[in-house]
Amino acid sequence: MTFQDKKIFYGWYIVVASTIGICFGYVGSVVYVFSSFIMPISDEFGWGRGDISFGLIISNVIMVVVVPTVGILIDKKGVKNILLPSTIGFGIALCSFYFLTDNIWYFYSIIAILTIFGGATASISYVRLIMTWFDQKKGLALGLGLSGAGLSAMFLPSLVHKVIDAAGWREAFVTLGAINLLVVVPIIYFFMYNQPSDKGQLPDGRDIVETDEAASSVREIYQRGYTVQEALRTSYFWKLLVGTTLFGAILTGAVTQLIPLLVDVGLTRGEAVKMASFLGISLISSRILAGYLLDRYHAPFVSAGFLLLPVIGFASVALMPNNITAFMATVGLGAGLGLEFDVIGFFCVQYFGRPVLGRMYSFLFVGFGLGGGLGSFFAGRSYDLTSSYQTALLMASAVALVGIIVIATLGRYPELPDHHKDEDVKDA
Repeated sequence: MTFQDKKIFYGWYIVVASTIGICFGYVGSVVYVFSSFIMPISDEFGWGRGDISFGLIISNVIMVVVVPTVGILIDKKGVKNILLPSTIGFGIALCSFYFLTDNIWYFYSIIAILTIFGGATASISYVRLIMTWFDQKKGLALGLGLSGAGLSAMFLPSLVHKVIDAAGWREAFVTLGAINLLVVVPIIYFFMYNQPSDKGQLPDGRDIVETDEAASSVREIYQRGYTVQEALRTSYFWKLLVGTTLFGAILTGAVTQLIPLLVDVGLTRGEAVKMASFLGISLISSRILAGYLLDRYHAPFVSAGFLLLPVIGFASVALMPNNITAFMATVGLGAGLGLEFDVIGFFCVQYFGRPVLGRMYSFLFVGFGLGGGLGSFFAGRSYDLTSSYQTALLMASAVALVGIIVIATLGRYPELPDHHKDEDVKDA
């Protein structure tokens, strides 16, 4: 069956499946709802916010090992073979929070197990999948697929808040775990395919029976790029690593403390949860807009523009804390998060090539994660010491400006080599 016989390119189904998977995966079920659990867990066990936030440092340190391993495996074994068992383990780990005791090291151990399984459920697997199915519309496809994070930011905190109020925070963890096991796992099993050829198609829905010359041209695009060793020696990689680490610190640090931060501004916990939903709306909107712009304009400049928004929001709420500036900070944070993971994958393709996409993305994701763990811990500890997030917000604004300069000066896309070592190449 040729592409002309199909009304919809199957890659768009992959995008929808990715949206759902990301929504309830590690980013959605941990990062975006972590702040919803801080206060109820602190109230029950008497742990400080910094102590609870230290769990994210543990998580992100483990990510240093897990994510690169995932990158290697999905490049060599295919996304589905790694993502399916990881999602099952991740769902079970979420459910195990139900048995949490007042021993904080038990809390840290569950976080560790959750991260080991959750690494593959984060954006790395879905970025690799989408970038295999798309070329000409890769920015838009990434923006739509990764908007699952925006959906989770928009409604998961509210869902968790309602479950906590109705039944308790333990039941809220079980709810998240059950969704992964009963919804996400079947979607991965029945609807996900590693590459277009599995459905008799070429990337972007091109006809599989195109001329040999046209098919060869498409294949060349997907094989062109650096080896891992070559990519690590470029200035592009080190600039990207610095930039993503800095933005990991400020964006993840802020989002994991968002509900307590909004409460400290003067909102009730219920009002804070409602305002936090605007994070998801902003994230989805900016993600789709950024994806559209990335396909048309120089990505470093697009990134710099979007990443300026959280700087303005953080500085505003730090200097003039009120409902309006809290809203500005929430929307700005969503805009920054809406861009970050899309553009990392986009940068990897443009600056390094697809053959090593999984591994290069994993290195940058580790930087983002490490920065996020440190940023979250610093924000929580800063509050414990000063009873305010003002210092953390002002420092985040300054750090973000440095990151913007680093990203904006990446330079033009290189001419990628068309020769590779066998061990570093895997056909898309």
